[in-house]
Amino acid sequence: MVDPPQVEVVGCGNEDRAPVESAVGGGTSGFTLPTLWELITDTAEEVPIRSAMTQLLDQLEESPRFRRGQIAGALTDLQRVLEEISHDSTGNEPVSIPVGTVVILAHCLLRHQP
Repeated sequence: MVDPPQVEVVGCGNEDRAPVESAVGGGTSGFTLPTLWELITDTAEEVPIRSAMTQLLDQLEESPRFRRGQIAGALTDLQRVLEEISHDSTGNEPVSIPVGTVVILAHCLLRHQP
């Protein structure tokens, strides 16, 4: 089983989106990097560069065996976090799990449900 990428996310929303490096001649290329949500839901207009997340999503989509292993690992991460939370939780307590784990679970929920 391959571990999902560990990504630290600071902030949220569109402020995390950054334009792709400057184009030749000093101007910007006009591309903005898609959010993970846009990648998972196929709503990104264009993906100008490959990243660890685009590669992970491609592998999840193309290989059921890889996907099963990644989902098992993601569920283990989720179990670890939930075991730290009391059963009388309000449901509003923040938890911390790797972005790769969230991507794997979201991909499964959005793409592979009957």
